[in-house]
This record gives sequence, C-alpha cells and structure tokens, in this order.
Amino acid sequence: MISKLKRLPLALILIFIWSILRATGMVSFTGTAAIVLVVFSVPIIVIEFLKSGDISVKSFGLDLFAAILETVLATMTLTLIWKSEGLNFVLTDLLIGFVAIADIWVSTLNTYKTGLRNIQADPGALQHQDQMQPPHS
Repeated sequence: MISKLKRLPLALILIFIWSILRATGMVSFTGTAAIVLVVFSVPIIVIEFLKSGDISVKSFGLDLFAAILETVLATMTLTLIWKSEGLNFVLTDLLIGFVAIADIWVSTLNTYKTGLRNIQADPGALQHQDQMQPPHS
C-alpha cells in the first residue's frame, strides 16, 4: 500500500481536482469544500516532502514531470479565475497556489539534494554506470 502511495503524485492529484471543481464552478470554495481542501492539503505536502527523500532515477524523473504538470495546471487555473467574470479569488485558491509552489520547489530541491548526497556517498556509482553502457558507434 505504501509503495503504491510513493508512486502517486498526490499534490498533482489535489491540484487537478481543485482545477476541475473551480473551473466548472460545481462547488463553492467558501464553506465546507474549503475546509476539506485545507485538511487534505497539509498532510499531502508533508507526504510529498517525505517521498522526495527516497530517490532513484525513475522517482526523480517522475517528481520533475509532476512538478512541471503542477506548474502548468495551477497557472492555468489561477489565470482562469483571475480573468473570469464569474469566478472570484478565495483564500482556498491561495492555499492551493502555495501547495503547488511548495511541492514544485521544496520536494524537487529535496529530491535533487538527496540524489547528490547519494552520488557523494558512492562516487564510483556514476563511473560504474558509464562502464556498464556499451560504447557509442
């Protein structure tokens, strides 16, 4: 169960759900929906930060890809809210923006730092990988 959670980009899923609900206007984010979103967003950011401490090349690539998608999705949704006549900014929108920024910057930097630390702990790891690859013709 936990290994499956490690693969899911939870912050991206949260931002995706928020984007759909805000863009369609199905839910008002001034009451209960805002409280539910706040309750879920704080543990999600903590989980995302803890996930970024266990690094492999695949997880680093997935983390970077999710960060790019989060940036695009959050920017599109915030721009839609800003430019739309019928939608107004609420505090929840700012919170989701902060969740996106925190996950994009903090988790990615933590992943990068952990990767560098792992390379420093085993300096021959990169050389060993280079020796394992066949020569280019």
